[in-house]
Amino acid sequence: MLCGGDMVAGQKAGLSPAQLAAMWAAFERQLLLPLRRAGLPVAFTLGNHDASGSRAGGRYTFAEDRKAAERFWRPRQDQLGLRFVDAGRFPFAYSVRQADLFLLVWDASAPLLPAEQIAWAERSLASEAARSAQARLVLGHLPLQAIARGRESPGEVLQQADVLQRLLERGGASAYISGHHHAFFPGRSGQLDLLALGALGHGPRRLLGSGQPPRHTLTLIDLFWPRDGLPGRRTYTSYDMTSLQRIRPAELPAQITTPGGRRLERLA
Repeated sequence: MLCGGDMVAGQKAGLSPAQLAAMWAAFERQLLLPLRRAGLPVAFTLGNHDASGSRAGGRYTFAEDRKAAERFWRPRQDQLGLRFVDAGRFPFAYSVRQADLFLLVWDASAPLLPAEQIAWAERSLASEAARSAQARLVLGHLPLQAIARGRESPGEVLQQADVLQRLLERGGASAYISGHHHAFFPGRSGQLDLLALGALGHGPRRLLGSGQPPRHTLTLIDLFWPRDGLPGRRTYTSYDMTSLQRIRPAELPAQITTPGGRRLERLA
């Protein structure tokens, strides 16, 4: 199970440690515990409402949010069903190897990825654990490109998107999976799948260039390893969680033109 972030409603000045702890406790009761009872491994990335990485004057703007997130997740690290490769920065950034899948999670809760974290991601994707995996995925909250209405401004996507995309491509990543825009779109840019996850909770949004209403969605990722001379492949199937019906690719735009002029082609 992958979560694209914004699990609680932080990023509000004046929230007390007790209020933040209560939100995380509710998340555990309503979502995390049922997933654990079902025996599903859970990997997540922290969103701007969980533990914003934005900084001012050399300090985190929402430092209490980050402390609360770390207090919640640290004691639960060994209960997530994950085989960690590097957990030194957990819960903000980490990597895992599940069977033949290598997953790198970076702290994309703010538009600027620090240089140290970019260097760590590059080293991680070049590691033996990553290179020997059949597939390499990267998970972060903010996307590389804007895909949803109301999320077109520069602060809603990662800075240096082209630099980061080239890093992921060099590292052999198959896909970058993101949240934040609250709209499902399986796009392609260069050699990288850009999978934007929709919202299960508050605030689903319309896709850019689409007349479809916003929908609550859940996405299934299928990974097929190379076999009998056939190349590996990935499929992304999303379901409307109100109707429980599969969203057909034809219901999505054939492509999205981002505010910066980049064209993201829809994957079939």
